[in-house]
Amino acid sequence: MNLDRLPSQAQKIYWLWRFQCEAGVCGMDKFILDDLGIYSQQIHAALGEIGANELAHLLEIAVALARQSNGAEFKRLSDQSWFNQFSMTDGFTELHMLNRPTFALMSALTELIVSYIKTNTPALFAD
Repeated sequence: MNLDRLPSQAQKIYWLWRFQCEAGVCGMDKFILDDLGIYSQQIHAALGEIGANELAHLLEIAVALARQSNGAEFKRLSDQSWFNQFSMTDGFTELHMLNRPTFALMSALTELIVSYIKTNTPALFAD
């Protein structure tokens, strides 16, 4: 699938859906360490675009914690500049600690996504 062919609004919905499927079911720790974590920058931007600021902040903390791990897939990327900008804060010292607040925010994420789709209907469903 070539996402570049889709409107930017549809790309954001795609990334939010992927995030919701992984982090909302398996937890932030699994999301950030696995292959999908490579797309954290796109997902972070999409979360910010729809106003899911708390989830975006949790993702930033996850990135900072995962950088200290040997198992984070995003560490395979040659350009680490986006990932290196985040530092650990808010008392989270282990990735699994991010799961409970992530799960708690998933229903609010769904509402934000629905609102975003409604607001962007013309761009998403143009002929």
